[in-house]
Amino acid sequence: MRLFALCIITSLFVVSASTSQAASHFVFPLPPGPFAVGFKAVHQYDHARAYRAEIDAVTGKRYDVEPARPMQTLVWYPSSAPGKSLVYGDYLRMTGSEDDFNRTEVEASAFADRVVRTGYFSVSGLEQGEAALRGPMRAQSDAGPAQGSYPVVIYAPSISAPAGENADLCEYLASYGYIVIASPSVGTRSREMASDLEGAETQAADIAFLIRYAHSLPHADPKRIALAGYSWGGLANVLAAAKDRRIKALIDLDGSVRAYPELVAAAKYVSPANLNMPMLFVGGSPASIEQLAQRGKPVSGFLNDVKYTDLYKLTMYPMQHFAFSSTYLRFAPDTMFDRYPRAEVNRAYG
Repeated sequence: MRLFALCIITSLFVVSASTSQAASHFVFPLPPGPFAVGFKAVHQYDHARAYRAEIDAVTGKRYDVEPARPMQTLVWYPSSAPGKSLVYGDYLRMTGSEDDFNRTEVEASAFADRVVRTGYFSVSGLEQGEAALRGPMRAQSDAGPAQGSYPVVIYAPSISAPAGENADLCEYLASYGYIVIASPSVGTRSREMASDLEGAETQAADIAFLIRYAHSLPHADPKRIALAGYSWGGLANVLAAAKDRRIKALIDLDGSVRAYPELVAAAKYVSPANLNMPMLFVGGSPASIEQLAQRGKPVSGFLNDVKYTDLYKLTMYPMQHFAFSSTYLRFAPDTMFDRYPRAEVNRAYG
């Protein structure tokens, strides 16, 4: 997982030409719901927060870009009219403009291509990586929305990860009548997210921005909002929920609320006693006592101390931490599946 986290700091991806026709190492195993799935990407800014300084501290030159925080926003929704079919590489191509909307299409593609070849392909190998990028997806871009009012799920990705890291999950929820909204995990002042309280609170503020954005969508029901988050996103969504009682449910996919107890304790406004919405925590194969001791951190008691809500804890023994992301499952080499075979881990993800 650490290797993947390092690879994904700046993120990447374009579909590249290849004569190889190898199949993707991951295909979402469950059938979709009754709705077709539409998808759109929106580039917008949070003008309440600054992202870049006006002056480059190294060169002394003035930045000629918008200083407000960029919010690349991905939206999956139930649809009724066809659009353009997507492959997985289409999602990852968007990482070329995650925190810089001024790049041209050529510049963004070149940026993404550089990172995929030095990052993801260095982990998966060329054949597996290119097969992953060609994998067909269920969503269609700019498809017509289905009539009706649908509950909203805000998805928070893992540390420094792109918004589409769990696109399969987001598509699946949309096929069952949810509007799913996500933005990349971007640091407070630069693309890399810092693993400190400021970083977690920055991502929590991104979640709050996306909740406000959901109110502008004509088919979204802002009275029915849930938060889902993986790893670092599963810490940020707890911080966000502690400040917003309109959130009706909380889903943590091996969330860092368990792995960073010191950050939870530092956020004085977060209290297990004040968590009042139903919560589902899906954890991976538990660490041994020896592994916990090596971390040098206190053992988290947050989930044990929850008192006034329905808390469901589910352990998925075939899944290590990386396996909660469909992106990581696509690019993980065979050597990472040392406890259970890849096929069984893919089924567990479903």
